[in-house]
Amino acid sequence: MKKNDIVQVEIEDFGMNGQGVGKVQGQVIFVPYAIIGEIHEVVIIYVAKSFCVGKTLQILKKSAIRQQPKCMYYHQCGGCTLQHIKYEHTLQYKRAEVQKAFDTIAKQSISVLPTVPSESIYEYRNKAAFPIAMVQGSVVMGMYRAGTHVVVPIERCVLQHPAIHKVMEIFCTWANQANLTVYTEATHWGLLRYLVVRVVGNGVLVCVVVNGSFVPQIQALYTALKQEFEEVGLSININMQKTNVILNQTGFVQIAGKEQLCGEAFGITFPISSGSFMQINESIRNCIYQKVLQQVQAYMSVIDAYAGAGLLTSMCAKRVKQAYGIEIIPQAVQNANALAESNGLTNVQNICGDVVEVLPKLVKKVNAQECAIILDPPRKGCELKVMQTVASFAPEKIVYVSCNPQTLARDIQEFFKSAKQKYTLQFVQPYDMFPQTGHVETVAVLVKNQK
Repeated sequence: MKKNDIVQVEIEDFGMNGQGVGKVQGQVIFVPYAIIGEIHEVVIIYVAKSFCVGKTLQILKKSAIRQQPKCMYYHQCGGCTLQHIKYEHTLQYKRAEVQKAFDTIAKQSISVLPTVPSESIYEYRNKAAFPIAMVQGSVVMGMYRAGTHVVVPIERCVLQHPAIHKVMEIFCTWANQANLTVYTEATHWGLLRYLVVRVVGNGVLVCVVVNGSFVPQIQALYTALKQEFEEVGLSININMQKTNVILNQTGFVQIAGKEQLCGEAFGITFPISSGSFMQINESIRNCIYQKVLQQVQAYMSVIDAYAGAGLLTSMCAKRVKQAYGIEIIPQAVQNANALAESNGLTNVQNICGDVVEVLPKLVKKVNAQECAIILDPPRKGCELKVMQTVASFAPEKIVYVSCNPQTLARDIQEFFKSAKQKYTLQFVQPYDMFPQTGHVETVAVLVKNQK
């Protein structure tokens, strides 16, 4: 197979990101926006040693589950990959991806539960970070084209909360009236880099990421926002680094209004700022937290590894004897301590450090027979030593919250390899945290067998 070859391919499977997968003369071909059972005529646009990528020229046989995408920018921006498939079938796809990971990587005989659907399948995102660009002399914002840093200008994103669209409109009007410059990666020149918006209740937190320390006429932006929203916080984030990282965690400068807004879930009130990590789909976040909280009992001690700002740690503390949070970022640990204090929790200990180093010391102080460990790592999953520590400690219960089925399945396999005591993989439950995309959140629970 060579670049620019034109071939017909029947789609036999889905790939990790929802693209169709087929074979021609034994050669694997990935076809974005293709569905199992379809036949596509494609032109080969990329050739690697073990696979090719094809771009559809025409669909010769269409699937009955294909639908017209709601978004006018679909196929241009890289945000969504499943809008062309009817929603109920995307849930089946995500369940199948998790099942495939457990069958082939974890090698565990378990039937993955049906994917929990999102309450809203559009307009569910309460936070957005838009790159800013200059197009034909006007400041615009949008999303990156898939696999590039080319901004596709958009006026609205069907996944974002409607309040975010209003902030986008206000921001672009203000930036153009103020004649502000836009940052370009090639020259490292220009002021405006990103617009970060978070919706909390009837309020918004707006943060302008800038390549500089002064933003002209910034108070006019706050005035315009105040005319539209009940509660407003406006800050800038000074990020002058040559980096793809959006926010400089030490670069926040409050301009006007609220620095934080207040959220509440499961009896815990918590502050939310522009820099806070918070799940972007509230209904599914609450479903996951509820499932996790169902796994802990009043007599238990809970160790929340990868605890972030301590929200789940504090939720557990209201229900258990003792809660421990482990987090490597000092500011997050400070926030976790403040959260526990503001909610009157005295049975929380937040520890700053690497889980790899902290966990082996902490488990020596805890009774394994009355302990649940919560693992909620980043996409790369847990370090091998962490799974080995958990296995040798042998707690009563392990709750693993994952945003990557492959690393989840890998870590479960490593656990069973190292575990000296018998465990049952009680259930594996996917959640549709990110409708219209190929991403899936999963909760897996392991319980120690009774002797």
